Amino acid sequence: MVKVGLDHWASQGGGWGPEHRVVMGDHLGRPLAGIENVHHRNGDKTDNRIENLELWVRSQPKGQRAAELLAWAREIVATYGPIEDRL
Repeated sequence: MVKVGLDHWASQGGGWGPEHRVVMGDHLGRPLAGIENVHHRNGDKTDNRIENLELWVRSQPKGQRAAELLAWAREIVATYGPIEDRL
């Protein structure tokens, strides 16, 4: 895993991070959230070309009440709807 500087992500306080997360963050125009993972499609973790990377989300609703599911769905749409064409 290659680590690169994160100086351009001021909201994360700079520092260092895995290259694949920085590449995906640059592609999306924002730092990745803690619930977001970057998956390498071809399994080669050294291949950090954007066309080899997928954004995965590991969050899920805690309950199964309809109101909670609806709130969760709205949060997902609000988060990923504006960047849908880049996913």
